[in-house]
Amino acid sequence: FEIKAGGINVIYNGYQSSPKSWIENSRVKKFKVYKNNVALCYLELTDEMGRQTFELPDRNRYNASKENIYKFEIADVYKGTKWQDVAISEINMALCCVAEATNIKTESDQVIISNIKKGSVIKTINIETGELSSTEVLKVLKQRHLSLLKINSESKEIKLTSNHPLYIKDFGFSSMDRYMEEKKISDYEDLINSVELGVWDENTHKVNYEKIKNIELITGDFETITIGKLTQGNTFITNGFISRTY
Repeated sequence: FEIKAGGINVIYNGYQSSPKSWIENSRVKKFKVYKNNVALCYLELTDEMGRQTFELPDRNRYNASKENIYKFEIADVYKGTKWQDVAISEINMALCCVAEATNIKTESDQVIISNIKKGSVIKTINIETGELSSTEVLKVLKQRHLSLLKINSESKEIKLTSNHPLYIKDFGFSSMDRYMEEKKISDYEDLINSVELGVWDENTHKVNYEKIKNIELITGDFETITIGKLTQGNTFITNGFISRTY
């Protein structure tokens, strides 16, 4: 089967309407995956209900304005106890998060984002004036990712997905992926000392700009979180960097 999408990294394997339906029908053990008719990789899935996260090679950047055609060819299956049918319940894209240990600026100080919940009061910032105001969190989203970007500016560090937006001087809010797409940049190293990110200065209480001093792709198994909606405004301060809801 084929899927047309800006990117994909989440799959629900098998017929997940109920545990009974899931075990009775076959599930996929291995796919051969193609991107725009070019063979990309083999994708091996575990035999379990729930969500599985994966990341395709070839720097699978998400781009909502540019859809790719992903073809999935079944190479092997986990056999069902009753039916030969092979099912996939859902394929999707998980976006836009920061590492769970990231700090968010609140009324009094900094709170780790894993402790932020619906109803928490945090600070939102007017990027034009630098004015801070209080806002209530309406939605928190959690995702699992297999790679993150670690970005160091002159005084700050953040770990986030490549599609999470930060404020870039003379460009506006953008993920690193979208910025690189727009500027036709292919290597993260080309961002070093050339891109300035908006940061909140706790001493001067103003928005300053700091150059990216280091950026690297780190791999692992990361629980990530983002703030999805606020009662007012759409910006927040994360590890000192100015970000926004997606």
